[in-house]
Amino acid sequence: MATGALLTAPLLGLFALGGLAGLPSVPFTIFEWLIRVLPGRLVIFGLDLTLRILEGLGFNIKNAAKTTEQVLALVSLFVGGLVIAVLYFRLVRTRDRQNLRRYALGVGAVLGVFSLVITFLQAVPASTAGKVVAAIWTLGLFLLWGAGLARLYLLTFPADRPETATASETATASETAVASETATSVQTGPQAEARVISRRRFIIEMGGVAATIVVVGAGVGNVLRAQATPTPQLVKAPIPFPNAASQVQPVPGTRPEYTAVADHDRVDIDLTSPSVTGSTWRLPVDGLVTKKLSLTLDQIKSGFTPQELFITLSCISNPVGGPLIGTTLWTGAPFRDILKEAQPLPSAHYAHITAADGFDEVVDLQMAQSDPRVMLVYAW
Repeated sequence: MATGALLTAPLLGLFALGGLAGLPSVPFTIFEWLIRVLPGRLVIFGLDLTLRILEGLGFNIKNAAKTTEQVLALVSLFVGGLVIAVLYFRLVRTRDRQNLRRYALGVGAVLGVFSLVITFLQAVPASTAGKVVAAIWTLGLFLLWGAGLARLYLLTFPADRPETATASETATASETAVASETATSVQTGPQAEARVISRRRFIIEMGGVAATIVVVGAGVGNVLRAQATPTPQLVKAPIPFPNAASQVQPVPGTRPEYTAVADHDRVDIDLTSPSVTGSTWRLPVDGLVTKKLSLTLDQIKSGFTPQELFITLSCISNPVGGPLIGTTLWTGAPFRDILKEAQPLPSAHYAHITAADGFDEVVDLQMAQSDPRVMLVYAW
């Protein structure tokens, strides 16, 4: 158990540091993959249970939910590393140094390839160079983990001598039993003591290095995230609310009706947000349409009459009076105008919309064509 902890903790720290540089964050990627392949009802049950526990403990679920999910991802990989290390120590019986290293590096290679496949399935780097760097980074760290596993195994179970001896070696040893016993009593004591001290020193130093990597990785990540987080501020709606003249006004001290951008409850289905470049992004509209479209962001802004609507969005998991809700002025192009240009065929009944992070939604075409509130928004 201690070996797995000594090896997996710095592995998590290195992945955290690499994630800040845009390299794959394997713990998050594998956790996101698990969420996708597990039954939906199980995932929803886990999400609701987590929110209820956080709420019961007095945490702000808006700020703590995503952090909790990230912690679960890290803990999952950490526990996985512990289990694999324990199995390695239990199952490996050889004392041959070369075989020990081969087995450990093989375990690291299998873990690395598995993680790399999941990484490419979840979020493939855009360029070939990015794929190569991701492969080297992921495989390299797991191979390093495997090498460390073999090293700690050898320190725990030294492989200096073979476990069995040949018949001639046994006979020779018995003929010189007295002399060898005397020599061993003189030479083996200091060597064994030196080995114990060396092993203890290595484990202590390994623990120090592991703790340093974990602390540095977590600390740098927290500092950078804190610098990137905008300071929430109270703002007023750019234009009056439709119900501004209503006699019913919010109770003083309650949540503002208009939500500042920094205070919005943003939810990504992944632990890491997708990176989308507006200048190269395209919206393809194809399928059962007469005219296939590939719209740029500028074309959506300038080619269709924009409309502005105050809309309140609330998370399905938001409790009564909870913070997972926000109201803002959304600006966008009516979806029905874009559908009109694409001219859906009579056999088309639904629009299947997909996002950069893999989220998808199905919208009834009749509703989208009749309700102007269905928009493709580009300003928040």
